[in-house]
Formats: sequence, C-alpha cells, structure tokens
Amino acid sequence: MINPAVDEHGGTVIQVAGDSLLIIFDSIDGAVNCAIKVQQEVPLYDGTLCPDGRMRFRIGINIGDVIASGTNLHGNGVNVAARLQSVCPEGGVCISRAVRDHMRDIPGVTFEELGPLQLKNIARPVEAFLLHVGVPLSVDPSAAATAGRSWTLRWSRRLAATAGTAALVVCLLLVIGRRGTAHEEAERLLAQGLAIHCPGFPCAREWLEKRALFEQAIKLDPTFARPYAEAAFTYTNFVAANLSIDPREDLRVAGYFATRAVALSPDEAVGYEARGAVLRQDPDRIEDALSAYLRALAVEPGRPEVHAQVGFMLILLGRPADAEEYLQQAIQMAPGHAYAPGWINHLGLAEAFLGHYGRAVELFRDALAKQSRSAIAGDYALEHRLNLASALALDGQLEAARHLADTLRKQHPGLTTHNLFSTCVCSRSPGFLAGVATLRRGLVLAGVPDPD
Repeated sequence: MINPAVDEHGGTVIQVAGDSLLIIFDSIDGAVNCAIKVQQEVPLYDGTLCPDGRMRFRIGINIGDVIASGTNLHGNGVNVAARLQSVCPEGGVCISRAVRDHMRDIPGVTFEELGPLQLKNIARPVEAFLLHVGVPLSVDPSAAATAGRSWTLRWSRRLAATAGTAALVVCLLLVIGRRGTAHEEAERLLAQGLAIHCPGFPCAREWLEKRALFEQAIKLDPTFARPYAEAAFTYTNFVAANLSIDPREDLRVAGYFATRAVALSPDEAVGYEARGAVLRQDPDRIEDALSAYLRALAVEPGRPEVHAQVGFMLILLGRPADAEEYLQQAIQMAPGHAYAPGWINHLGLAEAFLGHYGRAVELFRDALAKQSRSAIAGDYALEHRLNLASALALDGQLEAARHLADTLRKQHPGLTTHNLFSTCVCSRSPGFLAGVATLRRGLVLAGVPDPD
C-alpha cells in the first residue's frame, strides 16, 4: 500500500530498518500528498493489513535542518516531526507551520489550527495544523488499542553535502505510528491535553477535558510525572474560580497529584509549580507556596509564569519591593503571554503598596488595555478597574477617579469596596492588609461606598 504511494509522489525508499522506512522526496507537496493518500487508503485494507483488527496510523510532518550520517537522520527537524506524530489523532496528518507555509493549495484538504504546542524536549512551542483529508479521525485512546509495530517514514531533500560522512539536508519528516508502549501513549494523551486552549476564564469544560486526558495518561503510566502535575492544575483551577463542589476534596486530590509529580521527577519544575498552586489556596500557607515556586525557578529559571507567581506571593506576604523584580522579569520574558495583563496589574499593586501611585496608574491602564485584547482573566476586569480608580484618587486625579467609579457603579449596582480582591485567596500578613487598606481608602475618595 505504501510503496505505490511513495512512487506516485516522487519518493525513493533508501532504507528499511526494522519497522522504519527512510524515503527521499523531491518536494513538500509530494510528501504531503503521499501522506494524504496513505491515510485515505488505509481503511480500504482493514482486515488485510492487520487480520486481528483495524490498523491506523498517525502522521507528523515537519521541515527543518537535520544531519544525515550514513542512512540515519538526526536533529531538531526529526524530533519535531516525531512529536507531532505523537499528538496526532489516529488516521490524521499533523504538520508544522513551516510545512503549511510552503504548501500549495491541495483540493479537498482543509486545516484545523492547533495553535502553538509545547512538545516534549522541544525548546520552543511549535505551531501545528491538523489536515482533514476526508478520513474519520479517532481521538478516543480506547478506540483502537490493537498491538503491533510502529512504522516510520522519513523523507529528506538533500541540499548540500560536506566532506566525510555527514551531510546537511532540509528534512521533510513523516512519522507514521501505531500505538507503541504505554508510556508513548501516555505522552500522546498529555500532549493532547496541553493542546486544549481555554477561550476565556473560567473554562470549566476545557479543564474537565484536560483532566480526563491527564488522568488517562496517569493510568497508562503511573511513573510519568508530568500528567500528575497537569491534573493537579485542573483541580486547583476549579477551586480558584469558585466552581468546585467540594473544594477541600479537590485540594486534597490536587495535593496528592502535585506530591507525586515532585517525587517522580524532582528535577522538573512543573511539579513544584503545581504544589505552589495548591498551597496558595490557603491564606495561611502563602509562605509555603512561595517556597514551592522558588524551588521551581531553581530547577528551571526560564518559566515566566513562575516568576509572576513568585512576585504575587511576595505581594501577598507584604513584600512589594521584592515582588517588583520577579514581575518585571515575567513581563520581559513573555510580553505577549495571555496572562501578561494580570502580571502588569500585580506590578501596579506593588507600586501602589509602595506609595508610587502615578506609576501604579500607568501600569493599571496598561494592564486594562492589554486585557481588552485577551480573553483570559476577563472576570478580573472589575477588580482591575477598581485598582485604577483607587490609584487615580490616591495620585490626586480625583475627577478621573470619580468618573471611573461612577461608570463602574452604573455597570455594577451594589458595588462597594468589598469588591476589591473579591476573587483573591489572599493572606493575613500585616503588610498586605495595610496595602489593601490603602486601596480601599482610594476607592472611598473616588466615591465607592464602604460598608465598614
């Protein structure tokens, strides 16, 4: 079945090793069309290719620089394609942005944008697309759990050769995979869960979808740390968003998952981050949450989300001057991050708590401007506007503060100073409470009723 498709689209098989084939194609379109043809014809061979049941392939395609050593290929181009295959639904073709940008239009083929995927052992997120080629896709991990070999088709177009055994090539890599080991399947489920994007905050349906995939991955490979951490986040998200039916039980489960993640992989930051997310739900354990986040940074310093969490924990502990450095670092590292408006707002809080009201006004305005372009954390818009109204009043801009407060009172009848930090699981540290009292004083100056 595969060989005729390869011949038809200009491919040449140059290696057969075990359960893999190395094939050279002359063009991207030839490679993609071959992949599509394979997926369209596989169902026609049901019961023939695999007498014990269905055989389905997952295909990942990438273009990138690789090193050819003899008949072997090495490099990031190979790794990305292999990871794309692992997240692809059975019967599908998953391609990178680089492949999509070089393709000509193919009749009858549509694309579903999967967004930037954080693939294992790949430094940067990879923008990916799923090709719809007229073949029903099965994303249920129990749909076709037949045992068997995995097939790998790799193709490359040689561009330049160097002296000796190595040659630089641009690689179009196609990985066609059957279900492999339990760990490989767990990795695929993890990647599928991570690829689910929330349209806004909160996103209960998406969190539950993620949780189901992560917990399936845990069942398949109980020694795989990452799914434990990611599952823990889904439980703490429900608690933080006040959607949990039983917050105590959800935090217990989240705590167990986070602890398992750390125990299984103490050198991986995400486990400590998950532990911090659990601990910060308790106002009396903010210091412990800070320690967990700092441990995550010690393991992996390049995570802007963790820098931001450290900054906010320091604010909650009444240490706004220390918080500034971490929040600024997070914003500099990922200015376009979906949660960056919240980080800017927290930096504004630090400035307000330090008495730098003019600077706080600038930051709150910047946060609101960026938040209007982000669906994430929309529920926090009221609190962020209250922060701005307070800072304006404290900075002496009473007319602007009162105008904003009047607008908010019309939009939110019954608005009081109690709405300040209403969605925050805050701390009881004297420094933080003093900062909150200052913001409340600003709101009173702006004309927001204070029941106390």
